[in-house]
Amino acid sequence: MPEENLMDIELNWCSFHVFIHGFPIRMMTREVVEYIGNMLGVFLDSEHVQTQFKWEAKVRIQVSLDVRNPLTRALCLGWMGGEDKIMVTFTYERLPNFCYGCGLLGHIMRDCKYQLEYMEGQRKEDLLYGP
Repeated sequence: MPEENLMDIELNWCSFHVFIHGFPIRMMTREVVEYIGNMLGVFLDSEHVQTQFKWEAKVRIQVSLDVRNPLTRALCLGWMGGEDKIMVTFTYERLPNFCYGCGLLGHIMRDCKYQLEYMEGQRKEDLLYGP
């Protein structure tokens, strides 16, 4: 086996837990959850999270994400081939350094080279990715 230089190994993928919000119970099948996970990155696992309300579905998935891309905040999904669209949103657990301006991991907003003209007076509500 040839020796590899550690500097040549690309570490671009990382596993994260992601909550799916706005997910109708009637859609909650393993196949749909897996499909959503694969739209975010590479689906690894899922679990249904109990809530106090029976009509509220919470699903937590584990996905491997390409950290070179911004995180996905939401997806608009079609339902049963019809015109009905469902918006699902995502929250990510235990993120490392994360930029609320551009959505990339690995730096914070004050160090962001992608954030065009971040104004000091900008409101938190105006940021695309939170906090």
